[in-house]
Amino acid sequence: MATLLEMPRYGATMEDGMVGSWSLAEGDAVAAGDLVCSIEIEKLTNDILSPVAGVLRKILLPAGVAAPCGSPIGIIAAADEDISNLVAGPSGQRAEPGVSRIGQAAAKGAPARAPAAQSPTATPGRRSISPKAEQLAKELGVEWRGIAGTGRHGMITREDLRAASAAGSGSRLASVAPAVPTGSPSGARRVIAQRMMESLQQTAQAAIWMDADVTELMSDYRVTKREWADKGLRLSLTALILKALSTVLRDHPVCRSRIAEDGKLQVIQKIDIAIAVDAPSGLLVPVLRDVDQKSVSQVALELTELTERARLGALSPDDMSGHTMTVSNLGMYGVTYMQPLLNLPESVLLGVGASEVRPVYREGGLFPREILPLSLAFDHRVVDGGPAAAFLRDVCRALSPSLLR
Repeated sequence: MATLLEMPRYGATMEDGMVGSWSLAEGDAVAAGDLVCSIEIEKLTNDILSPVAGVLRKILLPAGVAAPCGSPIGIIAAADEDISNLVAGPSGQRAEPGVSRIGQAAAKGAPARAPAAQSPTATPGRRSISPKAEQLAKELGVEWRGIAGTGRHGMITREDLRAASAAGSGSRLASVAPAVPTGSPSGARRVIAQRMMESLQQTAQAAIWMDADVTELMSDYRVTKREWADKGLRLSLTALILKALSTVLRDHPVCRSRIAEDGKLQVIQKIDIAIAVDAPSGLLVPVLRDVDQKSVSQVALELTELTERARLGALSPDDMSGHTMTVSNLGMYGVTYMQPLLNLPESVLLGVGASEVRPVYREGGLFPREILPLSLAFDHRVVDGGPAAAFLRDVCRALSPSLLR
């Protein structure tokens, strides 16, 4: 029985995906569990493994072409099996009776272990733009079919559409070909660039800085970290910061508010905090759920698991959505203060620098105190300077006593 491979859905927020590369050519034999192709979604790459043994009879979606979840992308069948009823119609048709459809069940979140063969060239006339980018083209009034895409395999990106719109002063264009860089950025890099530009263009960003006295906290942290390490557990300063933030966020609803699509102010009730992770594929922001309802040990364990999955490329879109705010800790690089960019659609983001011992004047004398520099970016459309300063002040206060006693 023929097996129809479909574009998988890796999370509730996933709408479409793109075949990054095919590891097999049409006519190649395949065993159950073999790598068939890779699927690129946003900053993530996932593998499609063959659920059956057979022959890759037909590639329905070339590499570099996007399609909605559930769309057929390929057919695996016996070498002499009749598959004409599957390839005669459009690529988006549904499977015929007697045909096995494999989508999510054939997907695996781990990074590729098998080398990928050279991708087939995209078929002329096929879609070279994702549904999301096509929607943007309609909003901008840009005719995308005349644009030379700078994305992977000539894919038209949202940056290409914006460049075309700007070049035509907002009018509908028949043909605009933006310059193609000699070294095209990766898909992940393009997504990061796009998100950063959207963050700047869609919000009124401001930033303030403040120091937290973490002398007591750091003293207990270093002792507890060694004790946990002896038990095979990892405690990070970020875990303590997340726990402190969760209590402060509960008392500052304005800092967990955002402007919804209908233009109304929406207050987020759940305390789900995202963590910026420097992964091999680029910046990823997995989300730790319900931080206010968990102990420090639970937060530390889940944080370790999330960051490891991020660096392995094993996150799903749902793992990076639904955040109330984000923490970006660059202290390990020696950074003190920064001006972080908001992680849309949130209204605040906390940047954490490297702590250092400084002389602090208190009660008529100088005393060594460990100081942690903090930077808060906020959307001035939602949060004014006073409430932002009060929030950051309370974060500093929450970090001053030890959270481990």
